[in-house]
Amino acid sequence: MYRRKHRAARRVTSLFRSKPETDGGDCRPPRSALPMGRMLRLLARSLGFWLVAAAVVAAVVDGAKTIAASSLVITPLAETVALVAAGVRAEAPVVPEDWPWLLSLPLQFLFAAPTVFVLAVPGIVFLVLGAKRRPPSLSREFAA
Repeated sequence: MYRRKHRAARRVTSLFRSKPETDGGDCRPPRSALPMGRMLRLLARSLGFWLVAAAVVAAVVDGAKTIAASSLVITPLAETVALVAAGVRAEAPVVPEDWPWLLSLPLQFLFAAPTVFVLAVPGIVFLVLGAKRRPPSLSREFAA
């Protein structure tokens, strides 16, 4: 049984190996074209993992505050930024009033949103974008 599987796997992988032909052609794309997509996926996965890890830390902090206060506590992003950048500025970040409303409204919404969601949503998006591509399965093609 093992030999049969091993032989079949060898046949499949041998299809993708470069074989010298009479015209010198290669069945694979050049190696210089492949790593760029892999590097971008690696970068997206790494950034996604860091953002999700920061969201978990923010959730633990909110959980500890909730237990201490005996009521639900959700920390907005403005308060988290003020805590992280305490040495740089003492007050929470405020959107300047002279900015155009098209830019100030989304920033006000972002600073008022919970830190967990602001970190987790882009983290999950980056993880999905950086996921390895899977070959399509036959079950999807024949599903009714």
